[in-house]
Amino acid sequence: MVQISDWVQLIQVFVTLGLVYYAYVTINEAKKNRRKDTIERMLENIYSPMREILTRARREDTSLRASIRKEPAKNGIRDYVLSPQEYDQIQRMIDQFGYYLGSVELGRLRMDFEKYEVDIPPYKPEEGPISWFRYNTDVFDNHWRFFQSKCDELTAELDALVGLSKSITLR
Repeated sequence: MVQISDWVQLIQVFVTLGLVYYAYVTINEAKKNRRKDTIERMLENIYSPMREILTRARREDTSLRASIRKEPAKNGIRDYVLSPQEYDQIQRMIDQFGYYLGSVELGRLRMDFEKYEVDIPPYKPEEGPISWFRYNTDVFDNHWRFFQSKCDELTAELDALVGLSKSITLR
């Protein structure tokens, strides 16, 4: 014969299983949310801005950048041209968020970032000289590819975490 205490124990077992399942789902959602937030910070703080700056430094053809690129380089081809503001922005990103890059890429980037030629284009006397920084194309093409592939990889992971379709990207 089934007693009330047996029913109470059975209900306690089901309630306990329900609570365990609820805790499991809650913990997994929290992990997903933390990872999503981390990926968004990585993309916003270093990967996307760095890719955009390097793309602009390599491909933008404003008259000033184009004139700097036309100047012969002392040590090989130097088609990455950074303005002083871009140089400072990259330096700040490396200092603040370099840990997102991993030790190998961070070491390479720091080392390569210090190997530049300075070019001072013609300037108005009242404005004074402005130093532009020229970098080796082959070396910085590798950095650009790294940032591009990481942006693609992180965007795909973010899409999977939030369930977005493949047609939506963070570009």
